[in-house]
Amino acid sequence: MEKVEWDDVQAIVLRGFGKLPYSAYVLWQFNADDELARKQWLAALADRLTPAIGCDEEDETDAGPSAQKRADSANCSVSAINLALTASGLRQLIGEFALNVFSTEFVEGMAPPPTDPKKIPRRSNVLGDIGKSSPQCWDWGGWEKERKIDGLLLLFAVDETSLRNLVRFETQNMAGVARSIPIDLKGRFHFDDGFKEHFGFKDGISQPL
Repeated sequence: MEKVEWDDVQAIVLRGFGKLPYSAYVLWQFNADDELARKQWLAALADRLTPAIGCDEEDETDAGPSAQKRADSANCSVSAINLALTASGLRQLIGEFALNVFSTEFVEGMAPPPTDPKKIPRRSNVLGDIGKSSPQCWDWGGWEKERKIDGLLLLFAVDETSLRNLVRFETQNMAGVARSIPIDLKGRFHFDDGFKEHFGFKDGISQPL
């Protein structure tokens, strides 16, 4: 098995951020036709992303001194930033042809538009997104409102003030290149209920049953 380059993997892939109880998820769309500007913004953002290596004191992953230096500048005890791109976002960065290596589910998305208004689309049927759960009723990412989502910023902070400042900083940095969608997606742990998040899970522990 090849060694995983943890310094090149985002921290959220490996662990939750149990020490950062406040979070915000910023949906955005590219709004610049300048391909260079898009890539420059993402390149600068990449330097601020929180890598899996060195994210906390218990991290024993070894990825070399250069990786550790980068990790030290992204201290998970204060804040954390991770990024997700959708198929439409990647399409504007690498082109349609390059998306052929990705799975059909990713490229097609959760809510491909219906080709026949009288029929429920196959994917909506498979996922159970029918009736009141239909993509036609979604606030974003569905068939009607804010359909096109190019990416998501996942922001985590130690308190509400720090989170507010982090959201402001990142949205200001994307101005002119991407538009943050005005939908308030915030999360926090419930301290009075065993430090659980809103689905009832304890951070970092899988409890599906």
